[in-house]
Amino acid sequence: MKKVFLLGALALYSVTNAQLKFGGKAGYALSEVGDTGAVRSLSIGGTSISSSSSSTFYAGFLAEYKFTNKWAVQGEILYSPLKGVEEFNSKTGSIYTDKKLTYTLNNLLVPVSAKYYVIKNLALSGGFNLGVILSAKVKENSETNISGTVEKTNNTTNIKKNINSFDFSPFIGAEYNFSNGLFLDTRYNIGVTDLAKSKDDNIKSRLWQIGFGYKF
Repeated sequence: MKKVFLLGALALYSVTNAQLKFGGKAGYALSEVGDTGAVRSLSIGGTSISSSSSSTFYAGFLAEYKFTNKWAVQGEILYSPLKGVEEFNSKTGSIYTDKKLTYTLNNLLVPVSAKYYVIKNLALSGGFNLGVILSAKVKENSETNISGTVEKTNNTTNIKKNINSFDFSPFIGAEYNFSNGLFLDTRYNIGVTDLAKSKDDNIKSRLWQIGFGYKF
């Protein structure tokens, strides 16, 4: 009987010492969507091809369960659009083509992480995201000059049917907590899922995030 009471007391102690907190977070993000294994910039003769990252944002809610002074688990729901830019430029004499493609994937992230508090206010984290691609589009801005005739294109195309619906991405990060409930965190996400349905393409995502949040 004493053992039962002891186990019950230990269980009650662990529950009362665990801390469950809720909160919100938002901030700046730098994303890349494209063939991450390809050369980012290539120039041959009068033709150049380049890809670049694009600024975006993230915002959402979180729940943190701290079961010891050092360890915690955290789940989140974030809205975090992914963007990427590709540019193509070609010129031969007076004939030229300038094309810019901007990809935008509206993405709902469900991150799950384990957190280790190095000191009271500083935690290191690692985990994974399950991303749900809600929509996908590409915006084309181009200008072509052939024999003195200039043609301009400015349109947006829905490419959701060509993109897979889920994106799996491990991440690492760090978080600093202030005494008033505010915190600063940063995270780097590495997409490992090929987002393209076509076997001829290899499209993956990269995402760096930094921002503020509040826990209560």
